[in-house]
Amino acid sequence: MKLWLFGSYSWQGNPKALLMYMQKHNAQTHDVWWVADTRDEMRLVKRLGYKAILASSSKAAKLFAEADVYVTENFRETYPASLNPNAIILNLWHGVGLKHIELGLGAESALADGIVKKYVRNYPLYKNNLKFLATSEVMEEHFIEDMPLDEGQIIKGGYPRNQVYRDPEMRTDHGALDFIDNFDKVYLYAPTYRYKDVNGAFKQLLPDLKAVADKMATQNGLFILKLHPFMLKDPEYQQAMTEFSNHPNLLFWDDKYDVYEIFNKITVGIIDYSSIFYDLLESGVDQFIRYIPDFEEYTNDSELIGDYFELTGGTIVTSFSDLLTSFNQPQSPIENKAFLMTYFFGYEKTTTIDYLIEDADAAQPRHRQYPELHTFDIFDTLIKRDTLEPISIFAEVQEQLVDFEEPFERYLIDNYQTIRQEVEADLRDVFKKTTYERQSNTFEVTLQEILNRLQQNYHLSDAQTAFLYEQEVSAEISAVQPIQKRINMLFELIAAGNDVKLVSDMYLPKAVIQQMLEAADPRLVELPLYVSSEVGYQKSTGKLFDYVFFDSDYHYAKWVHYGDNKHADGKAPRKLGIQTYNHDMDTFVPNEQWYVEQAQAPYRYDAYKLATAFQRRRQALVNQANMTFDMSAYYAYAYIGPTFVPYVHWALTDAIERGYETLYFISRDGYYLKQIADVIIAEEHLSVKAKFIYGSRKAWRVPSFINEVDPASFTPFGMFTLMDSFDDLVKSSQLLEAELLELLPELETYRHAPTLKGAVANTIREIFSQSEAYQNRLLEIAAERRPIVTDYLKQEIDFDEKFAFVEFWGRGYTQDTLTRLLEDAAGHPVDNPFYYVRNFTDNDGHSIRHRFTQMPVNFSPFESIFATTPYKSIPGYERDVDGTVKPIITRQENEYHAAITENIQLFARDFVNLHVADGREFDRFTGESAYKYFFKHPYDGYITSVFARYKDNVAMYGEPQEYAPILSAKQVQFTTPRRLRQQTRNLEMSLSRSSDSARAAYRRIQKLKRGKVTDIPQTKVPFPVNDLGRYVHIETFPCRVVLQEKQFVYASVHWTKVAKSKYVLQKGTVITVLGIDWTSQGVPRLRTELGYISANKQQTAVTLSADADNIIKKSLRLRPYVRKQAKKGKKLLKAILKRTPGFDI
Repeated sequence: MKLWLFGSYSWQGNPKALLMYMQKHNAQTHDVWWVADTRDEMRLVKRLGYKAILASSSKAAKLFAEADVYVTENFRETYPASLNPNAIILNLWHGVGLKHIELGLGAESALADGIVKKYVRNYPLYKNNLKFLATSEVMEEHFIEDMPLDEGQIIKGGYPRNQVYRDPEMRTDHGALDFIDNFDKVYLYAPTYRYKDVNGAFKQLLPDLKAVADKMATQNGLFILKLHPFMLKDPEYQQAMTEFSNHPNLLFWDDKYDVYEIFNKITVGIIDYSSIFYDLLESGVDQFIRYIPDFEEYTNDSELIGDYFELTGGTIVTSFSDLLTSFNQPQSPIENKAFLMTYFFGYEKTTTIDYLIEDADAAQPRHRQYPELHTFDIFDTLIKRDTLEPISIFAEVQEQLVDFEEPFERYLIDNYQTIRQEVEADLRDVFKKTTYERQSNTFEVTLQEILNRLQQNYHLSDAQTAFLYEQEVSAEISAVQPIQKRINMLFELIAAGNDVKLVSDMYLPKAVIQQMLEAADPRLVELPLYVSSEVGYQKSTGKLFDYVFFDSDYHYAKWVHYGDNKHADGKAPRKLGIQTYNHDMDTFVPNEQWYVEQAQAPYRYDAYKLATAFQRRRQALVNQANMTFDMSAYYAYAYIGPTFVPYVHWALTDAIERGYETLYFISRDGYYLKQIADVIIAEEHLSVKAKFIYGSRKAWRVPSFINEVDPASFTPFGMFTLMDSFDDLVKSSQLLEAELLELLPELETYRHAPTLKGAVANTIREIFSQSEAYQNRLLEIAAERRPIVTDYLKQEIDFDEKFAFVEFWGRGYTQDTLTRLLEDAAGHPVDNPFYYVRNFTDNDGHSIRHRFTQMPVNFSPFESIFATTPYKSIPGYERDVDGTVKPIITRQENEYHAAITENIQLFARDFVNLHVADGREFDRFTGESAYKYFFKHPYDGYITSVFARYKDNVAMYGEPQEYAPILSAKQVQFTTPRRLRQQTRNLEMSLSRSSDSARAAYRRIQKLKRGKVTDIPQTKVPFPVNDLGRYVHIETFPCRVVLQEKQFVYASVHWTKVAKSKYVLQKGTVITVLGIDWTSQGVPRLRTELGYISANKQQTAVTLSADADNIIKKSLRLRPYVRKQAKKGKKLLKAILKRTPGFDI
């Protein structure tokens, strides 16, 4: 026995009629079921004696899995997931006529979204499993043209309803509609929907329903209103139903009854463009009024497939007043019925319903494979800007305004980036609110329209406006960079036999975008390109996707779209049945964004380029195969780079201006600075030499005491500073312990002192400064050490050149010691210029200071960076076997040196190739912005994670320690704040690295001291936000993974509700991973054919054993959950009412 299932939007139409016929005539050979959308409908059908099942039930799912034929009367948006893949879908359709239908409606139709959605979802099903009932040769051609049909899918015959309802026994209303027979004249008004105003046409068609009712009352007439299903939500229709529902001469048709069953009761049909005219005519109605007050507008919106006046019949009425008049006039029977019946129902003469059933039973599904359509957004999907953010282009234009021959208004120059954004937003708002004035429902704006509005607002000349246009277009083209990963994927899809189109919401002209694509990859220009500024529709409204669909010969297994905008590339296309992959666009993290925010107009565009360089390096340091992120390398590039490189670049260019021939970079500060200088000199071909020279306070200070011990040696910044132990004190004195105590026995009392800092240190320095014996001994030592030092200086320095030295920062004391040594080495006074980021002391004799910045901050924290050099501070010199002098180098390897070296050199190269507008000014801007960020953001995740771990010995002879070590809760709890600050160079940074309990302990101490309580956040890195070690390692794609836990699939890299699947993949599912996309926060997502799944090792594991996918889906059944929640709510309500006086439950 064959299993046939039937369904429609309600219990009516051709499926209902065919089921009734087969129940009566084919019960022995066919098991027929009505699949109802609602329980009420199911109960109704059962009461009539037919088998019915609820569509959402598990029993229905089982029936669909076994079905031979599924009968409908439309192309449905969704078909049961369990539908037998070999079942035939028999589409009986619901009417002939003159209207374009389905694919023939076009993108501007109000039904376009629904059409796109169902064809995108079901195209292979329509082509492989569907058979379609055509009623005549003309209608067959019409249906094939407007639907995804070919001749092999056509079954010829008449509509079952037009034949079945001729049998009076087939009535299903059980006499409920017999009252219609009490009227002398029965009018059926059955208008079709309007393409552009589906739910707003009722009042225009029937502006005075009371007048109609009055006309009916005078002739004992009944006016039946049977609107197209799409029009039932019209608010004016709803209001009319409320107002006139009980009027004896008006009947608002209830769709629980089938209007076709009462066609024999109709006296006059009032029709417009609906196919119901032909069904009424075929059933025997011969009097018609063609009420077409909007004929011209309707036919302009949608061209008819034939001549309306030749292919319909009846009195023509073009106004409501004439309609009222026509009720008093007799209607002549139409004369061309035979012609119309052949034209629209010709196949009925030679076929029967039994032939229809036989053809459907004999049909076999096809198994054709179809390509896929893949559409790609362009900006931030296939191409990106070298300044990352779109508005950066406006900053570039802003820079050019100053130089144009026609002066722009000062306000416009100073605020152009903001004004350009605002005028675009203004015009978009205008377009949305002037559809009537513009006589257009398009919302997209063009660049020319934007600038024309700006021209009006600021009274710009045509030349100025053209200049703005040219500059913006030029900046966009120049900024293009390819996103190679996705471009490669695009061409792999083409190579696999799929079609690819490009779709963009963009105000730029299509020709400009093609130039940008060509700059990225010339092959991209060959692809079909749809641009909102040309078409007028946007992705964000879904209409641009509609346009693409109707502009294409759609023949695809599925449509997949890729883009970064979560609405325009995500939610909007998903509403149309398009599968989406929403990646994240590139974004700045706080330290990168800082430079853009700090930049004034002259530097803003260059600041965007700088920030983008940081972002690109951060991306590059993610090792996807190993799931690691080299944070130390990123810190070196994005933090140390802008701290050092602009300063060195400024020093080099300044040195050339001052005529210095060689710059000597002094160890240890000079170790990294010299590396940077070498890169810059090579990249920019600068006419200055950079040379490295070994020296230090330890090596130079004492030998520089020629005639006296420098009094500054006994100050807080001299020889005896930051002593942590008695041993430090001895080493600082330059004497052995025995000799020192022999000269100054009173120092013995400090051997076991709890601290040698503060007032104690002052007393110690005073003892040394007052000892003439000690100072004489120190001069002897200086004389002994000086010759090798001066020999080294003479060996390394060309005193015939004009030279300068480069340090990072300091008071200037080391420079003064070197000045004395240089004079001693040269035998005459020598100018000794020094470059500093900042220093304290002014020029002093031949000690000349060149300063990079005037920022009043202490730069000593950066000394921890220099402490990562692979050797300790130079203690002195020694002679080699050939007599040359060489420094005494003590190696000290550490984990940061290599990363710093590589990345500061890379940043130096990138920095000088930014090609900024004014290099000298941008050097200062970049450097000072870097310093400000460091000092203002001690809790920055990268600073606390990397810099805080750098080790340094601040004292000349101290032991290295981390800049901001982790503190235990016990340390914090039992140590005074003052002592705590002696254990770290930045207490807040240390606490940020420490445990929650340590921070809580510090807050308690602050409360006890009744001071300000500091809310210190825990260290948190903005990218990647999680430890990448928790994610699966995949080296090559595609590869298969097996799910360790059930999980949802997402259409976006962000786990948002709107992007979540309606099903769950079960544990044990084996699925192919095509690639990895990352969120802007550095979380990897696995991209599969279905969408994105988690890369977390707890949920997903790579499998090498599986040779095929095994996808186990479980649909979400909301009904049990809803019942459960309702039950809980009912219990809660009862509990509340029980506690409420006066209620008895």
